Amino acid sequence: MEVLVFQLLIAVVFGVICAAIASSRGRSGIAWFFIGFFAGCIGLIIVLCLPNLKEEQAKHMQLQRENRRLRERQRKDRQTADQRQTQTDQRLGLHDQALDLDTSRQVEDRASRGHLEHTGKPSPPPMNSPRSKRPPKLKNPEKVWFYEDQNGLEQGPVSQGRLKLLLKDNKITLTTQVWRDPWSQWRVLGEVEELNNE
Repeated sequence: MEVLVFQLLIAVVFGVICAAIASSRGRSGIAWFFIGFFAGCIGLIIVLCLPNLKEEQAKHMQLQRENRRLRERQRKDRQTADQRQTQTDQRLGLHDQALDLDTSRQVEDRASRGHLEHTGKPSPPPMNSPRSKRPPKLKNPEKVWFYEDQNGLEQGPVSQGRLKLLLKDNKITLTTQVWRDPWSQWRVLGEVEELNNE
């Protein structure tokens, strides 16, 4: 009888120890009490070998906080880079305008050559809106015109008479973009008085 009581007492002690260790590691104390009670020393060894769920959860939460912080920093860095790029583009545009140059075309030409060297195919034309395109630089300025055809391609130089003939033949319209020296920007043909006077 005393042996049975002693064995029962040992089983309870193992059950309590397993329950305490399991609870400290984020596991069910009741379940591990019964495992320790019935398995004894084996239950204690198993619970000691199991990973600590509380530590893993704390590490996981720390990683989530770190990821959030990094994403926020990346978003701010991207906004700052976009703002700097916009400012740089504006400054270069003003610089080009002051010097009456178009460095964007030189950059596009270099990029196109690089694309051709890497792929063996020419790069597609830039997607510029007509109003943002810079007019061509003329070596011998005279009263010649450039216009944008129906496919959005720059054509010219042509004479004023040729431009009026194209308009009369409906090959261009009053909404066609035109330019001549010394304009700083392209204009809509319908807004150019000298082209609408007969």
